[in-house]
Amino acid sequence: MSVRLAMTWIGALALTVSCGGGDGGESDLTFPDAVQDSTSVDTSETGPVNGTPCDDEDPCTQGDEYADGVCAGAPYDCTTGSPFCITRSCDGEGGCVVLKVQAFFCFVDGACFAEDSANPSDGCALCDPAVDQDAWSPAPGVTECSDGDACTLDDHCDKGKCVGGQTKDCDDKNPCTEDTCDEGLGCVHENREGACEDGDLCTLADTCVEGVCEAGGEVPDCDDGNPCSVDTCVAATGCVNTVDAAVACNDENECTLETCDTQTGCGHEPMEGPCEDGDLCTLDDFCQAGVCETGAGVPDCTNDNECTDDFCSPLAGCIHANLPGECDDNESCTIDDVCLGGKCTGKKTGDCDVCEVVNTHANKVTVLQMGTSGHPGQGLDLDDDPLTCAPSTDCSGGIDNELGILAPFVNSGLADSVDQGHLTYITEFVDFDKEGAPFSLNFVASYLSDTNPFCDFQYAECAYVVFQDALDVDCNAIMAFDNATLDGTKLTAGGTNYTFGFQASLIGGAIMVISIANAQIEAKVQFTQGGSQIFSVQGFLGGAVDKAELLDTIGKLPDDVLPMDKEIVITMLDTLIVNDLDTDGDGTPDAASVAIRFDTIPANIVPGE
Repeated sequence: MSVRLAMTWIGALALTVSCGGGDGGESDLTFPDAVQDSTSVDTSETGPVNGTPCDDEDPCTQGDEYADGVCAGAPYDCTTGSPFCITRSCDGEGGCVVLKVQAFFCFVDGACFAEDSANPSDGCALCDPAVDQDAWSPAPGVTECSDGDACTLDDHCDKGKCVGGQTKDCDDKNPCTEDTCDEGLGCVHENREGACEDGDLCTLADTCVEGVCEAGGEVPDCDDGNPCSVDTCVAATGCVNTVDAAVACNDENECTLETCDTQTGCGHEPMEGPCEDGDLCTLDDFCQAGVCETGAGVPDCTNDNECTDDFCSPLAGCIHANLPGECDDNESCTIDDVCLGGKCTGKKTGDCDVCEVVNTHANKVTVLQMGTSGHPGQGLDLDDDPLTCAPSTDCSGGIDNELGILAPFVNSGLADSVDQGHLTYITEFVDFDKEGAPFSLNFVASYLSDTNPFCDFQYAECAYVVFQDALDVDCNAIMAFDNATLDGTKLTAGGTNYTFGFQASLIGGAIMVISIANAQIEAKVQFTQGGSQIFSVQGFLGGAVDKAELLDTIGKLPDDVLPMDKEIVITMLDTLIVNDLDTDGDGTPDAASVAIRFDTIPANIVPGE
């Protein structure tokens, strides 16, 4: 209540007391309206009601309202926890406003970034305080980016934003998949079922199976009804009908002339002249009345070689089968001449000229093992027929290795002989050509040179001297493959008329020599750095072994070199070994297949001391 109002009421009270009259009559005094009508007093004069909103003019309070006549709000702080690069103040409503961003910084999305800092979510933008301290600015010189969508191509920067280019084409050209694109994964190909087209117009009713269009069991009917046309189907174009009487009417008789009439069909007119009756052991065959008649001539199959059996096979023609036994090589300095691989070879004596062989491009055989079965990785396809393999009870993939049953008897002794240096083969490469031209691959028995007697011959590159008996009187390697070729890293050599004398070490150190006919090599080579030489070889040497000759060789061995009675071994092998290779071309298997794995390391051939 104001002082003025209080004094007014006091004055009025005094007048009433002093002028009321003894008789109690009414006074004739009047008062101002404000004094006379107390109900018209502004209730605000009594003070604001608690909880009434107000403004305490302090920006760092919120929810301002009266309490006991005082306007006040709840305080809050905009300085504590503020990012380091900005200055903040209160907005009076419980929030904070940025007053200033420090020089050389940007404040974007509630975080501080130094000048030239890249936008972590978009490489097309960076912090450039000179342009804008409150937003990202385009990054100069940046054009390529990724918009994070695996379904767009050629993403690029545009005004500081990474934008996607054209949509990725997810068509995999596979009629058996549904092709879509997922932003996170990219192209997705889901298998579908149903009909399809495999691209081969010579198949019908193609069907999708697990995402692959498989050819149907039906084929188009390409018969055009013309007996003089050859009706075929080409995958790319479909049916092809070519008029060709010689093919359409071919009766596979070289003594007839094929004719054709579209109305009457094929005709076969007898012809005269030479022909081939299918027997390669006859000559001068001739046509008579449409039939090939056998001629009177016969081929001369003799080759004047006492180490071959010369005869004619109707299916293969002249055959020169290798013979074992004694012979005469017509060299005065050799003795004990024997046939080896169709060649008469004698043991050189001191009367023969000494051969000096030098070759720095050679390898030493460190592994020599018979294949243990007829499965891939244990031999070769020696008959070029993927449908045959041996031994029949343990083979697959066209691999021929009938003599794999001997592996348990010989592999342990072979390993010991090679590891101990008793059996040392050096492969030398003569006139080596990396581009596919033939060169000579020789296997020569050798011994460690006295120049490096302690060389670790199973692991190190050592020097070796070739045994004189490994060379003929002309100093050529007896076991030589002069047709070796390279196709990339694949090495092939040998074949028909090549022979390898394989020395198999048995229990107690006894040696069994197995003559391998039609010997061939398939291997993989590793080149030296720069590719100028062969660093190592890993592969197989395989061929045909005469079963009777093998059993005869075993019969001549000492009794104590086999793990059981020799006669039992011979009987068992005679039963188990089945000839699987046809070496003379008569259509009947006459030899057993064998495969020998070998590995090599670098070596050098030097002259003897």
